[in-house]
This record gives sequence, structure tokens and C-alpha cells, in this order.
Amino acid sequence: MSRTNNRQTSTGAKIAAVLLVAAAIILFIALNFFDEEEYIEQAQLTAIGSSVPFARNTAGFHAINNGFFMLSENSISFYSNTGQLAMNRPVTGRPAFSGSGSYIVALEQGGHNAYIFNEHGEAYTATVNSPILNHSLGESGHLILITGNNHQQTLYLFEPRGQLVITSNLTHSNRMPIASHISNDGRRMAVAFLDFSGAELNFIVFLYSIDGNTATLTASNSYNHNQVLGEMRFINNHLITVSDKEIRSYNENGVIVAGVPVDAYITHISFANSYFAIALSQNSPNTPGERPGTVIFYDTNLNRLSSFESDNRITGLIANHNAALITSRRELTAVVSSGSTLWRRIITHDIIHASFLSSTHEIILAGNNSAQIFTIN
Repeated sequence: MSRTNNRQTSTGAKIAAVLLVAAAIILFIALNFFDEEEYIEQAQLTAIGSSVPFARNTAGFHAINNGFFMLSENSISFYSNTGQLAMNRPVTGRPAFSGSGSYIVALEQGGHNAYIFNEHGEAYTATVNSPILNHSLGESGHLILITGNNHQQTLYLFEPRGQLVITSNLTHSNRMPIASHISNDGRRMAVAFLDFSGAELNFIVFLYSIDGNTATLTASNSYNHNQVLGEMRFINNHLITVSDKEIRSYNENGVIVAGVPVDAYITHISFANSYFAIALSQNSPNTPGERPGTVIFYDTNLNRLSSFESDNRITGLIANHNAALITSRRELTAVVSSGSTLWRRIITHDIIHASFLSSTHEIILAGNNSAQIFTIN
């Protein structure tokens, strides 16, 4: 009996010794490899308000400072920043949906009506006589609608209360409008056309000044060498245009003041009040160090402000409040335009949409089956 006890005591002592050595190893690793800064950046997310049902096939999503819009198969809804339903309007036909500032627009593809909403409900309805080819909604609520064909187009400009202020005929043979935008003050406008009159496809950007009920053409610039124009947006007094090979900045007179070559595929682009950010998806020998997971910040003169690199592919990018909310698989990171990381968090499920709300420490996350608002501690 005593021998058994001795063997048990010996075994227990060995186990205790092993545990002690393991603890020492863990302590050594913690003291030598623990990154305090990385730990601090692991933000604590606190859910607030009610969870909102969210489907992966939701047709539209747009967040503003005090809530968010969602377009489902049969309705447009607005939820407050506590998750309470504040507006619900029925829709039909899964309309096209886009948001800008505190407004959203929904319109039937090829239809004649555009419905503009804000957090209080429907702001106004814009109606034209022909099918809509292109539309653009400004942050202040201005709306551009373009109708017509590849020989004759008509541009309509509506002000934020829904009044039609400009109707302008755009006679551009063998050209099709593909993008448009209006400045926040409603004084400048740009329209991009795909030109297929020659042997190669080209894009042409027309810039207009707006005075009352008149739009005056001030400048035009072409993209050659089969560049594909993908995005354009007014930021302050500059127009930023993005193609697959070049980013350009135009001043208020329509003169190109800067250009930056694009040597990698841009997967995401997001514009803020004084800067914008792009996410790249593939390596390029011409841009050493830039790889999948790279986000670059630019000011309106295309000066490179900073860059951010993730180990994973970027799946979401929203710029607001002088920062960008970057989604990379299940990793969520808030980075200011100067390059500093505000906070970082690993989420336990896939993120479909993520946006800032009132600040960089209040966000909305939408996953496979629900959307939830969080504060960042």
C-alpha cells in the first residue's frame, strides 16, 4: 500500500513539474513576444439597441450618422442608431439603389421614376418622360437623371426639394453616358461618356458650371489607350476620376492638376470630404511593397497621405470621419487618413457590410442574418 502511495506521489510530482515548466515557457513567451500595442488595438465591441434581421441577398445598404437604410425585395427601410424601425416604404421590382450623404435613391432599371428618401421618409419623386440611362445622387440631395440613346441625350437636374431646375439636351452621336456627379453646393457637374465612334473605345469627361437654370460646358477631357473609367466624384473643389490605369484630379476650371498611374487592380474606392481611399487586390512589379490587402489614402491633389497593409484581401472599405473602416475577411480595422490605426477587432463571423455611424467609435455590422450597432470601447 505504501509503495502505491509512493508511486502516486512520484507521478503527481512529475505532473506538477511539467506544469511548472510549461508555465515558465508561457511566461517567457509572453514577456518576450507579447505586443502591448497590438493588444491595446483589440477593441471591445458593445452591442447597443436592437438587432435587425439582415439577409445576405439584401439589395441595398447605406449608413448615415444616425442610422441606416436597407433595401429588401419588397421594401425600403430606415433604422435608427438603436436599431428601431423608423421608416418602411413598399417597392416593386428590386429597384436600383444607391446612397450619398443622408439620402438614398431607388429607381426601376429602365423606368421613368426615381424615388429619393432621407431618414424622415420620401423626400421627393423625380419623373422624366423617357427611360433613365444614368443617374447620380449628390450628398446634398441633388439628383441627375439622363435619358435618351446613343445619338441624343437629355439631362435633368433636380434640387433637394424635388424641383426640376435644369433640362439640357446633350447631342453626342455615338456616345453613351456611363457616369455623372454633382458637387455638394450644386454649382458644378460632370458627365462621362463612352465614345465608340472610332476604332477604339474611349471615355470623355465633360465638366459644367451651374448658374440658376443654366448648365454651361467649361471643359472636356478624354481617356485614350482603352482606359476604362470606373468612378468619378467631386471632393471640395476638385473632381476625382478613376480608371483602370490612372487617377486624375481636375480643378474647378476643368484643368487636370494631377495624375497618378494605377498599376494594380482597384477593388474598392471610398470618398470622404477631403480625401479618398482605394484598396488594391494584386501585386505589381511597378509598385514594390503594394500587395493584396493594401489601402492607399490620397488628398484631392493626389498626394499620397499614407497606406495600410493587411495580410488578407480587402473585402470592405468605407471612408468617413477622417478615417477608413477596413474589412479584411473577419478582421475589422479603423485607420485614420494619416495612417495611424485607431482600433482593430477580429469578428467571429463573416462581415457583409460595415460602416461608421456618428463617429469612428460607433459602427454598424451586417452579417449573414442580422445587422447590429456597436460602440467601440
